[in-house]
Amino acid sequence: MHVSLTISPIVDSNGTILGASKIARDITPQHLAQERQELLLREMNHRVKNLFAVTSSIVNMNARTTESAQVLAASVTDKLATLGRAHALTMATANLESQSAAAHDLAQAILGLYDQPAKQRVFISGSNPKIAAKHFGFGPGGIRWLMGSPTLVSQV
Repeated sequence: MHVSLTISPIVDSNGTILGASKIARDITPQHLAQERQELLLREMNHRVKNLFAVTSSIVNMNARTTESAQVLAASVTDKLATLGRAHALTMATANLESQSAAAHDLAQAILGLYDQPAKQRVFISGSNPKIAAKHFGFGPGGIRWLMGSPTLVSQV
């Protein structure tokens, strides 16, 4: 329990201290809220650093193969938009317990990073199960499974 304690003197009309008034307040809810806010800020800081790492790796990867700043800018913009679409598939709702993404959509969104407009390099076929969103996330290494194997929600 976290307590805020206030002690004030009780004085008479001459200013003589007669006693003290004590007020104790339970501030546990405020303390827990502050701890939660600090945890969320640390997590947000970690995720922002991941975004910078991903962006940096995309720029460096594309800089090796592009011949002009305009081509580099277009390529990086395409890659970031692709990651944005993949992220949108996994975060369509705040309820990750019920949110899922079709495997084909997720794979196409992520592997689309390696496709080129003039030459399609990614072909996806077969069953298209839905994967619970709570099982994946994104970081500098791309998609990662968060908790063991992905859970199939249903067949599409």
